[in-house]
Amino acid sequence: MERTEFHTAMLVLAGDDAGNRFSSGLMDEALRQILSEYSRAAPRLLSGTLTLASAGQMQSLAALSGLIEAVEIVFPYDSTAAVYRPYVQPWHFAWRDSSPVLWIGGQPGPQAGEVLHVLYTAAHTIAGLDSAGTTTLPVEHEAALSGGAAALAANGRALRLVEAHGSRTDEAGKWLACAAPLEKRYRAFLDGLRSGGRVRPPLWRQEMGWRLDGWDA
Repeated sequence: MERTEFHTAMLVLAGDDAGNRFSSGLMDEALRQILSEYSRAAPRLLSGTLTLASAGQMQSLAALSGLIEAVEIVFPYDSTAAVYRPYVQPWHFAWRDSSPVLWIGGQPGPQAGEVLHVLYTAAHTIAGLDSAGTTTLPVEHEAALSGGAAALAANGRALRLVEAHGSRTDEAGKWLACAAPLEKRYRAFLDGLRSGGRVRPPLWRQEMGWRLDGWDA
């Protein structure tokens, strides 16, 4: 589904098929919040390579679009290698001044020109929302996200009514009542995703490296 299709679904779920009560701006903001929350619970798993511009153990990952968290690194990375082994020295991912950075331990330390490969979690996108070209959500999850976004939009509508017309609490209450079951179903859906735990590297990556023999086990 694209942005406009999500809008249509949200309006239907909120009982405003004609779209007279919800602005595009309100629905877009509801989608952004839902998308951000969903991406934390069930992020995309992507990979990218960076050629280091300078030496040093602290390296920026700002070039990796949509990055949430680094999961695994291969360093130094050689695209012609037959087998890629995860970096076994200490490394640490963090956000510094709103920018993602990676600290890479070991000696002699990263040098300019070396290549870093990063497996990372990333935010999802919806085509047409904030200039995104594609929708990356699983089709089977789109209905749940539509319901969650509709609940946020209905809550937003209720808040605006109270702020603009303090005496129209009855109408605001109707929108809150509309949002409640939609939000409850969405929260249950999100809790189910979160119960699966954090994203882990694919099995084929977990199996890389050196196997233990009888003396090591």
